[in-house]
Amino acid sequence: MPKDTEIEEMLEKMVIRPIRKKDFDQLFRLVNHSFRREIEITGLDLQRLSRVAKLYRMVEMLLPVFEVFDRDFETILVAVSGNRLIGEIHVVPHGKEIWSLDSSAVDVMFRRRGIYKRLLKESLRYVSERNGERVVTSLWADNVAPVIMTKRLGFEIFEKEVLLQFEVDGIPSVEFDDGVSLREVESADVDRIFEICEVLSSKKMKAYKTTPEDFLDSLFTRIMSRITWSSSKKWVLEMRGEIVGYVHVTYVPPQQAGRIESFYVLPSDKSSRLTSVFLSKILEFLATRNIKKVTTSLNEEWKETIEIFKCFGFKPIASVYEMIKEPVCNQ
Repeated sequence: MPKDTEIEEMLEKMVIRPIRKKDFDQLFRLVNHSFRREIEITGLDLQRLSRVAKLYRMVEMLLPVFEVFDRDFETILVAVSGNRLIGEIHVVPHGKEIWSLDSSAVDVMFRRRGIYKRLLKESLRYVSERNGERVVTSLWADNVAPVIMTKRLGFEIFEKEVLLQFEVDGIPSVEFDDGVSLREVESADVDRIFEICEVLSSKKMKAYKTTPEDFLDSLFTRIMSRITWSSSKKWVLEMRGEIVGYVHVTYVPPQQAGRIESFYVLPSDKSSRLTSVFLSKILEFLATRNIKKVTTSLNEEWKETIEIFKCFGFKPIASVYEMIKEPVCNQ
């Protein structure tokens, strides 16, 4: 265990830079320790970073070429002192000058010494240099210190969500009613999906500058998904030929974990029944892929939907703040 004087000397020598191939073993150890609770709940964090590692190792030598053509890739900024990695922050582009900060961690020996603040400020500088206009991030509400620091750097909370976890152990089967059906998204559906999401999640749609075209995966996205082992499915729920619901699911079979990224059902006198049907079929699909654990985040104002998820066995785990900073500028 380093002494205080040794820690101070290491902090004086600390630099923050994009991750390199040699850093990933230390990164996995740091994240595995720092996100023990999150990994236990979602089962996705280490697998997600493993995908980043694979992608990075493939394109590291080509990054200068991609930058010439203005192609931004997600990266991880790391705080290092000598050969020791002591902090990280995961920076991801979403197009339209929007970036997200998907995770951050600091070695327990170096906490409460301003490293998270320095990582956060450096990530904003990194985004600003790439002409980013907006940064979004999610923080668990009980991570009080990071929430306070993030606010001090100009982020605002635009939505509060409930994080729910489901461990597959018997799925209530709900049969379709007459005139109700489920199918995969087609290009002709995007305008209707956009309308539904605008009604139910206007703040998040505005934060990500979502357009109808965003509900269809680009060729580049499909290629990257294959390279990084991730799977994605998008469905619409129809009632008598009219789209009344939309869902987007991602899953990673090697980790046996999945996530419901988006779940929308239009309010009506039948929305409870439709929500139950929709959720049942999604969980049945994931079970056939041997997915053992499913998580999702729902707007805390969707009380009826949250209760239906709980009836299926989802357990509320945490409250999550969705935060945004605009414009992005050097701090």
